[in-house]
Amino acid sequence: MSLQKRLDTLKQEFSSNVPAEKLAVMNQETEKLIASDVLAKAIKVGQTVPDARLTAINGESVTIDQLIDSKPLVISFYRGGWCPYCVLELKELEAVSAEIRDLGANIIAMTPESVSSIKQTKQKAGISFDVFSDDGSGFAKELGLVFTLPKLLQDIYLTFDIDVEKHNGESKFELPIPTTLIVKPNREVVYVFADGDYTKRSEPNTLLDILRSLGPE
Repeated sequence: MSLQKRLDTLKQEFSSNVPAEKLAVMNQETEKLIASDVLAKAIKVGQTVPDARLTAINGESVTIDQLIDSKPLVISFYRGGWCPYCVLELKELEAVSAEIRDLGANIIAMTPESVSSIKQTKQKAGISFDVFSDDGSGFAKELGLVFTLPKLLQDIYLTFDIDVEKHNGESKFELPIPTTLIVKPNREVVYVFADGDYTKRSEPNTLLDILRSLGPE
């Protein structure tokens, strides 16, 4: 079963258990984000990602160049471990992570969440690849992938026991649009998947196909 079919099933299960008025607001806010110009400003194929500093789960600061390490790099931006769609995607990426490495590439994920939250997510999803904290979504902002979670959704999420501020830090309600990139060793972007609908994600097999097409540098 494809990742998207699994995500669609998860969405159906979630929707059947949420009050209609809350679901309507959530759907309306998603439609507003899709209709906005946020993705028009996002990183595109052929452009170059800037170098940036991220925080590893051991607290050390690392750069994108260090993570690339002269290899293609798969980067997954996710909203947080509180997002079931994100956790499902991370699990699916883990399932192909060995193949990604066999193809001579590296894979990482990043989120605006704190290091402590990332540790919990790695354990929950059984992830072997590295996950980093993009504090304040600094790197995601440089790529044009960030939006502010509307107050209406902040309040609804709290009724689901999802406190975004607790996960991201005080007064931090900015989230990355879930995005998957593949960048070459020179930081040139060769693949982008970004969708304003957070229930839509890139298929892992597509990533493998792109990496195969790159061949040796």
